[in-house]
Amino acid sequence: MTASAHKIFICYGEEEHVDQVDLVQQLNSASGFAYTNTGSCSGEGIDRESLERNILRQIEDAAAVVVPSGMFLTYGFSRWVRFQVAHAKAFKRPIVVLTPHGSVGVPRYLKDYADKTLVWNGNPKWDASDLVDWIRALPN
Repeated sequence: MTASAHKIFICYGEEEHVDQVDLVQQLNSASGFAYTNTGSCSGEGIDRESLERNILRQIEDAAAVVVPSGMFLTYGFSRWVRFQVAHAKAFKRPIVVLTPHGSVGVPRYLKDYADKTLVWNGNPKWDASDLVDWIRALPN
């Protein structure tokens, strides 16, 4: 990690979600942008309490939390996204919610917690510049 890398927490569930994978690919290809994702799905084989403690440490280490809202609408991810978003607020971490382009909208729960909402189409050709600019504007 370089000195200028931004530490962000990208919400995740018990397994990888396509939105999470696409977002990481897009951020990795953003020109001149260095970041570290403090969120890690490596909870395989550990109990729920330990996994929750790991998530809390990961959120605490981040400057901001990024929520691809499509994950919230997927069965099994809602519970973990709720947990992560609630604790991000408790740690006073800014939250950006990425709403799928053409979607019926961001779930009310995420709207209530979001500091910023950006339209994201989950497409590899999506321009991540709005998200990158938002992250760059955060205090380190």
